[in-house]
Amino acid sequence: MPDTNTQSGLEQAYLELQRKYHNVVTRGVAGMYRTNLDGCILECNDALAQMLGHTTAEELMQEKALDLYGSKKERDRFLEDLKREGKLINYTIRLRHRSGRVIEALENVYLDRNEDGPSSIMGTIVDVTAFRQAELEQRALTHSYRNLVDHIRDGLMMVHKSRIVYTNPAADQLVGGSAVGLSLKELFSKEDHERVSGLFSATSDPIDQGPIPVHLKGKELMLHAVASIHEGEPAMQLTLQDQGAQQELLRQQLRVRMAEEVNQVLREEIDRHRVTQEELRKSRRFARSLIDSSLDMILAADPAGRISEYNPAAAMRFGWEPEQIMGKESTLLYADPQEFKRVQQELDTHGMFAGEIRNVSCTGEEFTSFLAASRMYDEDGALLGVMGVSRDITQLKRDQEALQASEERYRDLFENATDLIQSVDQEGRFQYVNSAWRSTLGYTAEQVQDLSLADILHPDHRAECMQQFDTVMKGAESRIIRTVFVGRDGQEIAVEGSTNLSRKAGRTLAMRSIFRDVTNVQAARRQVQQHEAKMRALFESSDHMFWTVDPGIKLTSYNRGYAAMIQRLHGVEPEINTDPKKPRKRFAESAYHDFWEAKYKEAFEGRTTRFETERNDVNGQRVCNEIFLSPVFGPEGQVIEV
Repeated sequence: MPDTNTQSGLEQAYLELQRKYHNVVTRGVAGMYRTNLDGCILECNDALAQMLGHTTAEELMQEKALDLYGSKKERDRFLEDLKREGKLINYTIRLRHRSGRVIEALENVYLDRNEDGPSSIMGTIVDVTAFRQAELEQRALTHSYRNLVDHIRDGLMMVHKSRIVYTNPAADQLVGGSAVGLSLKELFSKEDHERVSGLFSATSDPIDQGPIPVHLKGKELMLHAVASIHEGEPAMQLTLQDQGAQQELLRQQLRVRMAEEVNQVLREEIDRHRVTQEELRKSRRFARSLIDSSLDMILAADPAGRISEYNPAAAMRFGWEPEQIMGKESTLLYADPQEFKRVQQELDTHGMFAGEIRNVSCTGEEFTSFLAASRMYDEDGALLGVMGVSRDITQLKRDQEALQASEERYRDLFENATDLIQSVDQEGRFQYVNSAWRSTLGYTAEQVQDLSLADILHPDHRAECMQQFDTVMKGAESRIIRTVFVGRDGQEIAVEGSTNLSRKAGRTLAMRSIFRDVTNVQAARRQVQQHEAKMRALFESSDHMFWTVDPGIKLTSYNRGYAAMIQRLHGVEPEINTDPKKPRKRFAESAYHDFWEAKYKEAFEGRTTRFETERNDVNGQRVCNEIFLSPVFGPEGQVIEV
């Protein structure tokens, strides 16, 4: 019968061993795995997954082992080595990271051959990419240091236990051969032994000793010493400097530096000269483009008066081609030789000329131009010639003369106008008033200069008119203005008129107004209104019949007497008709209207007509009337109403 205690102890030991294995696999920093020979990953830990760029072991196990190698060739070589050896220790492989980069790794791997089943591969992997990179950098650094030591001018020696164990080529050249294996006493002269030996005394621990002078092969050298390490052992590094060579080097460096400085100065001077030449070329091109593109005529003459510059604008106006005129006397371009002499006198006296001259073209056409000319001198004050810029002002003078004539005509028109014309600035000061304005208000031209618009306005109208003035000045639409001026003698002058603004570049400069003196017109209008009121009162209050008709015998007005008579005779109300398209109203038999049309015809021919009528009213009573038809004449003498 089996011992139960022993069996339980074995189970506990197995579980503990399983726990430790699990901890090693899951917590270890090395990557662990198990695959079959076909490349399927059977087991792996998270460390391997993270090493290859995966998040978890489960994620890595979805990959094929073949895909993790740098190439299929490397995988095949790995399998051949493993099958041949059965195990591989510190085996170098290259794996592929999930990002595509290559990982250098060391691997310990075993081939688990199973006679009863498929074989498997078990191994651990350590990422040594950083170590490999450090080794490469160390080798590169060592190589660079070796090149530096081999090519420097100073001699370098490593001394271990008073014997030379290393020399660089410069040291071999100073010694005259290899000094490796020699002692310091064998190398240096006797007078230097004490100084050199002091560097290696038991009490000294040199960090940096020297420099001290020594003699070697008849040369005076400077010796530096510093503690160092050679192949893991304490050593002394000696540096030998040839003072003669050092001084020669300094002299060479000085010469090189001086040559570089001279070259730099020359380069800078060449660069400045190149820049100056380029700027000069640009300036010449710019000046030429200005001359050729100018709308003004640009000409130059040498000290002898011969033409040396002649731009396209001059060619167009004078008609001479450059090859025809260059080198010719400049007097050829003047209509009057005396004017040429006058220009030369001004240039001789003042060095410049500005004024009008008369030129002549190649066809003999004379024209007026404005010339600005001056002498030209070089840096030494020598005369180079004369440069002139000229502009044809023939049309301009014609326009100015036409403008002047137009201004004179308008001035005459304004001064002789019967209306009151004025111009007022933004402050209300008078800029201009015409003769009728001064005559009507009784002011002289000098007195107007001290007046403002408010000074001539009647107090009862001043506020309203100034408000209208401000409104118009602000850009409001102008309208008819009616106000009252007060003359110098206190006379009230009723005026009405229109106004507008004078603007320039969107800015208001002045307000211009034209007024009519309507004082007499208003008096006559009041008389007419009074007369019309009297006539209206007479028209309405009289017992007589009054009425008017137009040429179409349409009733245009009537009084109460006429309305009462029509009502009595015909039993209808009279109707005024001023519509040209509406026919007149007939309220009796045709013979009655034919009789009246004949009488109206005589009156519209300009004759006053008198006649009598007799008719029974609507009540049968006899009614007799004496009728007077009087023509009403219009402004041109025609009869407009009866």
